[in-house]
Amino acid sequence: MSEILSVATKEFAAKGVTVNAIAPGPMESPIVHSVVPDEKMEQFIQNIPVKSLGSMHFIAETCGLLASPNAGFVTGATWDINGGLFMR
Repeated sequence: MSEILSVATKEFAAKGVTVNAIAPGPMESPIVHSVVPDEKMEQFIQNIPVKSLGSMHFIAETCGLLASPNAGFVTGATWDINGGLFMR
């Protein structure tokens, strides 16, 4: 994915188009609840540094920010939104 991001960023930057990626971690969503059994959910959440599942609303807000003029200098970035599970 990072190679695609790099190529797209370089190709479109001169045209004023930013290219970024969002890498979400475990979110409060049906998919997470379908793969983590109820009896293991509390332990799963305790293993996340912020001790909670993420919010899909936060992902949407981040997308809105990246699409706005306020993020015009942000390009070629991957935003890891995962409660601290993975840090670069």
